[in-house]
Amino acid sequence: MADSTKQNNKAKNNLLATAAKSNTAGILAIIIIASLVMSFTQKEFATAVNFNVIARSFSVMAIVGLAQMVILGMGGMNLSVGAIGGLVGVTVGGLMATLNWPISLAVIAGLFVGATCGCFNGWFINRVHDPLNRLNVTSFLVTLASASVFTGINLGMTRAVPIYGLHDSFISVSRMTIGGISVLILIMIPVAFTVAFIMHKTSIGRQMLAVGGNSRAAELSGVSISKITIFSNIISGILAAIAAIIVISRLGSAQPTVGEGWLLFSFAAPLIGGTKLEGGQVNVSGTVLGAVLLALASNSLVHLQVSVYWVTFIHGLIIVAAVGIERLRTISAEKWGTYIHE
Repeated sequence: MADSTKQNNKAKNNLLATAAKSNTAGILAIIIIASLVMSFTQKEFATAVNFNVIARSFSVMAIVGLAQMVILGMGGMNLSVGAIGGLVGVTVGGLMATLNWPISLAVIAGLFVGATCGCFNGWFINRVHDPLNRLNVTSFLVTLASASVFTGINLGMTRAVPIYGLHDSFISVSRMTIGGISVLILIMIPVAFTVAFIMHKTSIGRQMLAVGGNSRAAELSGVSISKITIFSNIISGILAAIAAIIVISRLGSAQPTVGEGWLLFSFAAPLIGGTKLEGGQVNVSGTVLGAVLLALASNSLVHLQVSVYWVTFIHGLIIVAAVGIERLRTISAEKWGTYIHE
């Protein structure tokens, strides 16, 4: 009887594990089907030029999604992702155009600004967070405030005037292809692998997920929530900085509005990919594929000559569906008395 019960529990666990893995496979299947449909119905869709357009778009979306995913994994939120990106963009652009800094030093300075903004967020959250309250509520309010601070600094420095005169070699990077593949994908892939390694193969990453799963239990186990909060926000800030640097290279100028529209898909990509809104579970490959799906949806609407104003509506429907599916998966896991980490 006991053996039979163990076998049943093992079968249930295997079923849930398969369901967890199928989340990524399901997104990939949708992407493939949608791409095939568009290729057969729209002649200009299946071209190298359009592929590179989608690649440049989803590469940025994926990195921004990873910036949010890291914070979601430890049970928080980062509403300042776009504001950090805007501040980094004008910083890098200003150093190149105004002070004529070399590309390498300007990029390093931009990454430092992103890390500093993240560190500020983490420090601020620790200062105002009450251990009895939920971390996501505190991070929501803090990053909402810091977003205004970072945006204010951005606009104060630039007076909302774009910065031109970036180095030609810096601008040309985003337009390069290697073997027909956009170099932006080749930048995004190692970034994603690095995030996956940190989250799943390092002690600090596992501690971040432990805090997201149960902050009280993690603290009783000796995890320093304050350090984890600062570290995760620094990673998020650096990722936002990388995305901003890519964007200004694509645009050929440092626009103060860089990052203005990042908030929606920063949540959409990881949630579509299987990251839990409550924390404790992330899916890097799913986040990347979620970004691909969002970029594909936007590109398809353009080819179908649907008004650009409906793009945000479609993205909203996608994220609502993703949240609904995630809730169903959570309820199913709770029903079987187990929890699956991807």
